[in-house]
Amino acid sequence: MSQYTPLYTEATKTAARPSSCCTTRLLYGLALGVSVVSWTTCVILLSSGKNVVDTYTFDSRLSLFISRNESDFCGNKTVLHESACPSDVLHRFTSDFAKSPCTQISPLESTGTGVVEVKWGENSFTRYPLAVDSKDSAKFWGGFLSHANSLVLLLFVFTISALFQLWRFLFLKTPDNDLLNAEMCPYDLCQYNPASKNTWAQTLQFRPSHGSQFSMWLEFTFTASIQLLVISFNFQGFNVNELWFIVLIQGSLTLLGYIVEDSFDKLYMPCKHQHQRPILFGEARHLSVYSRSLCIEILAWFLHATLWTSLFSNYENVKQEIRQLKKISSHEQCRHSHDIPEVPAFVEAIIYSQFVFYTLFGLVQFVQFSGFTWYNLTASWEQAELGYEDKWRQNNLYVWKKSALAYAVLNVVSKACLAFILVFGTVME
Repeated sequence: MSQYTPLYTEATKTAARPSSCCTTRLLYGLALGVSVVSWTTCVILLSSGKNVVDTYTFDSRLSLFISRNESDFCGNKTVLHESACPSDVLHRFTSDFAKSPCTQISPLESTGTGVVEVKWGENSFTRYPLAVDSKDSAKFWGGFLSHANSLVLLLFVFTISALFQLWRFLFLKTPDNDLLNAEMCPYDLCQYNPASKNTWAQTLQFRPSHGSQFSMWLEFTFTASIQLLVISFNFQGFNVNELWFIVLIQGSLTLLGYIVEDSFDKLYMPCKHQHQRPILFGEARHLSVYSRSLCIEILAWFLHATLWTSLFSNYENVKQEIRQLKKISSHEQCRHSHDIPEVPAFVEAIIYSQFVFYTLFGLVQFVQFSGFTWYNLTASWEQAELGYEDKWRQNNLYVWKKSALAYAVLNVVSKACLAFILVFGTVME
């Protein structure tokens, strides 16, 4: 009996590399460990009564006074022995301050001389700059930010982070294939497949390579904003309005990142259950979504630059004040030395390291944006060739996998670095 050789052989499915699963799960396990250790350290330091910094925040105001004739005096001069007019009070303060033997610092120009003259109709007013403790501020966030404990805020950050990392570690689902055999989706059980039965177990699964992940951006919105608040507290003397807007800008910036990635999901998702056909350059829908994501990406970088310019500006002001203090020469009548310490090294380490990490988060999305754009443009050129769509989907999956890995690494390293620097600074003190 003759043997027949089949005309074709059935293609075997190429599964995803097993090392990828181990590496990814190990990474999220490491992130969970860092969060738990950092959380435990914060609890220990709190129980010992230690704090990273004794923070001080203030609320700046302009007090309004009605202008009076030069011959008029505020209060009875015979009783008070001196005028109680605001301008006179400020003048006496600056004069006494300048004459002190323990300082040769000239008062700021805005004190006493930088008053603002305003006029409403026939009435003239003078506004004087004042600063009050944030606990006495009329703004609700003034009291919230008054004498905040950095360790308590870090405890909140690491609690949120630990919960998210625990979920990712327990319910991580790595791709079942790399789309090498024209599969519909990199995951066999896809939530967008109408033939699959969705259960709670499948709903809770964390699929980092299946498009945009709102959970990741939700975590970043809370933790990144509070981290910047802790960083700002180390500079001392922040205005409550500045602190509040730092939190709001960073939160908005993070959510803008999710909007951009969600646009990527619509254009470059390798799952054909979710998107039946590719959307290439030249199509009206691609132009609309791509233009929107590009504008939001540019806006996000503008907010990032504005935010860190403000932080570095305040930090440079602190350093400039210290440099000015160190130049003071002691008067012979002054009975104490002028040994002015430099800004602690851990403060400089915090701002520069966190600036690098926050910028790298943005660069990951920028590289992701560039990768998707290049592969989509290449697919548009090659769409006349056989199999261009499969190659394009494989390239998109590659970008999703690498960007998810980069975000996970940055999330671990940035929080671990901040915790180490702050705890080390506290222990050293």
